Amino acid sequence: MGARTTRVAPCLRTALAEAERARETLAEELRVIGQLHSITTKVMRHGEWREVLLGILDAALAITHADMGDVQLLDAEANCLRIIVARGFDEAFLDSLRAVYPHTRTSCAAAWQQGRRIVIEDMSRSDLFAGTLELELHTRAGSRAVQSTPICSRSGEVLGMFSTHYRVPTTVSARDMELLDMLARHAGDIIAWHLAEQSKVEAQLLAEQRATEFEALFNSIGEAVFLADEAGAIISLNPAAKRLAGLDDTPTPYAAVRMSSMLGLSEAAGGKHPEETPMSRALRGEAFVNMPYRFVNLQGREIEALTSGGKIETPVGAKAYTLCRDITDLRRLERNKEEFMQVVSHEIRNPLQVLKGLVQLIDLKLDDQSRRSLGKHLHSLHSQVNYLAALADDILTAYRLGTGKMAIEVRETHLLDTLAEVVSPHLHEGTHNLTTEYSVPPALRVRADPQRLIQIVSNLLSNARKYTPEGKGIWVKASVEDWVAVVRIEDEGIGIPADQREKVFEGFVRAHNVTEWRSGGIGLGLYISRNLARRMGGDIYAEQRLGGGTAMVLKLPLAASQSE
Repeated sequence: MGARTTRVAPCLRTALAEAERARETLAEELRVIGQLHSITTKVMRHGEWREVLLGILDAALAITHADMGDVQLLDAEANCLRIIVARGFDEAFLDSLRAVYPHTRTSCAAAWQQGRRIVIEDMSRSDLFAGTLELELHTRAGSRAVQSTPICSRSGEVLGMFSTHYRVPTTVSARDMELLDMLARHAGDIIAWHLAEQSKVEAQLLAEQRATEFEALFNSIGEAVFLADEAGAIISLNPAAKRLAGLDDTPTPYAAVRMSSMLGLSEAAGGKHPEETPMSRALRGEAFVNMPYRFVNLQGREIEALTSGGKIETPVGAKAYTLCRDITDLRRLERNKEEFMQVVSHEIRNPLQVLKGLVQLIDLKLDDQSRRSLGKHLHSLHSQVNYLAALADDILTAYRLGTGKMAIEVRETHLLDTLAEVVSPHLHEGTHNLTTEYSVPPALRVRADPQRLIQIVSNLLSNARKYTPEGKGIWVKASVEDWVAVVRIEDEGIGIPADQREKVFEGFVRAHNVTEWRSGGIGLGLYISRNLARRMGGDIYAEQRLGGGTAMVLKLPLAASQSE
């Protein structure tokens, strides 16, 4: 009996020693987890998320008796893993593996790609590290074994990697793996929390930036902007709206200001009912653009405006808006322009017609001797009166074209007959070598207003004669290209600089080199000609003529009977 007791005692001592070691290990694990909980609470309170990751890493090193380790965060945009915290490595190693890409020969890259833990018990015997620079780097850092565990969110999305390293070949026990999994889950919660907080901060910053940008735009925009709630009360208006409404700089309780008082709707708006106002229409859900509207503001100023508006849904309810562009001065200018055109039409053209008639009458009444002494002066007077009459006609024509008041009667028109009517008077003047080249059928017809076509060709031919030295050539050509009639008036004149070939078709514009040649005209001829051509379905543009000079190209649609 005593001998048996002597044999059992060593077994009990061994069991007790193992139990004590287990108790100490459990106590250490509990201490580490308790410390980790304390750190986590601090992080959640103060937002120091890197500290908690470092605490998780320290816990892993202590519990699994690892020598080194790191936590990496996935950079989805750059498609790489980046070291966030590390223990036990020198800066040279960390710099060399600061960013780990999918093709990198490391355990963390392999675990990331495969979505599972990778354990390398001895790097020197591993196929993954065989013959790689990564093996050399790890060897220099003193790492012989490694495990890498993916850090995932609760939904299974990989957020990063959790690696522990060992200086000697090591087999990671099942218990250590369970602890590493627990720590990885904890790290995943911390990283997910951080990313959510980061997204929240970024969203808030973006919202503040957008609000600042909107406020700057809202306050700087030239158009008046009114924003109203569902009851029609003005809740916001920009500085342009305050000026338009006649408000001073004193703060105004916008919510109490109704559209009926803001824009003087009923009596001041010429009898309009409130239901017809822009804001009321917007409140009803109508969308409108550039609707004319007249009202009297709070200072009694009558306003003419173009208004746009609509209704928008917001998280705090529906809002209606109107944008008002003050066109009072523009309308006044247009009325003044209209009055000026009436003056040009009646007070200038009519006397000029009378003067023309008187000059002709005087010429008829002169005897031969008086005609010899005064004829030159009468001719000069007649030319100047005609010039003034042509200027008045150009101004009126340009105005009517610009306002859409010019009547155009497009019909089938014989092209060569029209060209002959314009060109024939100039063929025998002898100042220029005028040549016609028509490669079209004699009966070719185009779609055009005959009188306006004569006006266009006359303008083009007049310009060619004006800016071409006497004795030089001018050509009038006609052809059909791609089922379009083309009239080219070419000259050997001073030409048009390349950067001016479009500008000369603007109103009151002449090419820069014109003043070097001669003055005359106010720059409306080409503007009128192009507008007339386009109203008839054609176009005009300028080209440089081969050999020097200018080619004006007029294109007109063929008559329907010609294109069949």
